[in-house]
Amino acid sequence: MNCNNCGAVLAEGVRFCPACGAQAPVLPELRPDPEGPKAAPLSDMPEPTAPMYTPAEPEPVYAQPVYAEPAPAASDPAADSIFNWGVAGLVCAFVFAILGIVFSAIAVGKARRMQREYGFLPQQARTGRGLGIAGLIVSIVFTVLGLLLVILIIAAAAYAVRYNTFYY
Repeated sequence: MNCNNCGAVLAEGVRFCPACGAQAPVLPELRPDPEGPKAAPLSDMPEPTAPMYTPAEPEPVYAQPVYAEPAPAASDPAADSIFNWGVAGLVCAFVFAILGIVFSAIAVGKARRMQREYGFLPQQARTGRGLGIAGLIVSIVFTVLGLLLVILIIAAAAYAVRYNTFYY
């Protein structure tokens, strides 16, 4: 409770304000009603004269949207070429490693050139580039293994000639 004269905060039960000496305001004592709250019965309420909700216009009928068929993607000859060179490079990598290196290098080079010119690669060109890189790796591994095999055969033949250890 606050003083009406100076606004100082008063403790409960004081009769005079300790700051200014004015008489403290007297609050009326609140007592609960012994009969309880009185509410009007629901039956005494008047009936509404108008409905609570009246739609201004009929509700719209919703239907499934109709979508146009997607247009088939136009085939890009440059992307097709990259894909074809990549496939050829990977296939040749297992049979003719040198041809695999050549074809795969062509696929990777065309993909790099296309990305420089257009700024992006279509999906088929990306796949061709990936096949070209795989073809390069497989071709190089098979070429190295083939050279090691040739060196091993030459070394074995030289050993056999030197020590005359031919087995018939």
